[in-house]
This record gives sequence, C-alpha cells and structure tokens, in this order.
Amino acid sequence: MDSIIEFPEAKKLREDVERLKAELLDLVTERDDLKFNICKNIKTDYMFEIGFIEYRVYEKYCEYARLKRMKELIQARKNRAEKVDLDEIERQLDREFEDYIHKLNEKIRDINEAIERSKLKTLSEEDTKDIKKMYKELVKKLHPDLNPDLTEEQLKMFYNVVDAYEAGDITAMRILYNLVDMNGSLEDNESTMEKLAKQKVNLEKLVEKMKSEVEKIKTTPPYIFKYFLEDEEKKNERIQKLEELSAGYDEAIIILKVQIKEMLVK
Repeated sequence: MDSIIEFPEAKKLREDVERLKAELLDLVTERDDLKFNICKNIKTDYMFEIGFIEYRVYEKYCEYARLKRMKELIQARKNRAEKVDLDEIERQLDREFEDYIHKLNEKIRDINEAIERSKLKTLSEEDTKDIKKMYKELVKKLHPDLNPDLTEEQLKMFYNVVDAYEAGDITAMRILYNLVDMNGSLEDNESTMEKLAKQKVNLEKLVEKMKSEVEKIKTTPPYIFKYFLEDEEKKNERIQKLEELSAGYDEAIIILKVQIKEMLVK
C-alpha cells in the first residue's frame, strides 16, 4: 500500500492548528471553571463575610442621600414661599432615587443567591476532579469553536454539558459523557491547505479573545474579592472602614431628621 506523503507546509499547518486547539481548550475550560465555580464560590464567601455589611452601609447611604435631597426640596419651596407638600416631595424622591433602589435590590439578590448557593450539595474532591475531567473532554469533542461542523443535535448536547457543569450535576455529566463517542472523530481528515490556513487564523483570534476573557475575569469582581478573603488584615481593614461609614451615616441621618422636622414647624 502506498503511503501518503504530506508536504512540510501542510504538516506545519496541521501541527499549528492542533497546538492552537489544545491552547483554546485549556483557556475555555479555565474560563468556565472561573465563571461557574471559582467566582461563584468567591462571591458566596464574600457576601457572608463582607457583602452583607456593604449592603447595610449602602442602605444607610440611600436613606441619608434621600433625606439630604428632601431637605433641599423643602428649603427650595420655602425660599419661594410655596406650600410644602410632603406627598409631592416623596413622589419626586421616588422618581429620583429609582437607580438607588435598583442597586439596593441587586445587592439583596446577591445575598439571596449566596444563601441559596450555600445550601447546594458540595461535590466530593473525587467527584470534582471527575466532573472537570469529563467536562474538558466533552468540550474538546463538542465545543463549536473547536468543531465547526457540529450538527444541531451535537450543539444541543454541548449546551446540556455546559448546564450540567454549571449546576455541578455529576450524574447528568456522566450520562452525557457516556452518550458521546469519545473515541470517534468529528474532524474532516481531508482538510485542504486552504481550509487549514483559515482554521489557523480563526483559532488564533479565538485564543486571543479567550485570553482577554480570562484576564477580564481575573481583574474584576467577584474574582478580585479573593484578595480580601485570603488576607485577614485586608479583610479586617475593609470591615472596619465599612463600620466607620455606617456610624457616620447613622449620625448624619439623625441630624437630617431633626433639621427637616424643624423646617416643617417653622
């Protein structure tokens, strides 16, 4: 049987494509581990140790800012010798402080999510290793960026794999793993030089994009909260600063309430 001769250029292209695929696979699994596991765990721990204090401080800040604005509106009406209609002022404040309330609700949602996540069953160390291993192999097999010729059903299966990984559902992951032919190949072995060249360019772009995504995750919340959690001194400094802010808002709120009351009786 005649052996197939592969030209050096084609061999180099194929090696480059395989190298880029391996790099992209590592980056995709790193990003997803950050998104679905590491960052969620960091956020949960942060919410329980520091986040709930931040919520209380922001709640007091909202009350302080609203009272300060109320005082300004009352004073403006008195300066114009107008009747002070508190109901009208409250309605105006509701409109002006919509964004504050929205942000406050977001913080409540974060705390509730942390509570719900803390109730989830934690995978054993062995199961955690297994689910990560299966996920990486399934991503290699089913990720659309690594396998551009997926069928619609294979693409649906990939999304199910991502859902199972995000939920930490090792049972579903094992079922999906057993459904996929891990030994078969989805690749077109008859790749032409032109096709390989295009694939290389596309993979290079995807690798850079994925590197940027990983870098962004590692330089923004909640990942950067880990530096407070890992350093007891930084954590205590943050808590102390928040408690000082809280005490300051408490004092300012009392003063504003007294001032508003005095303005209304004059």
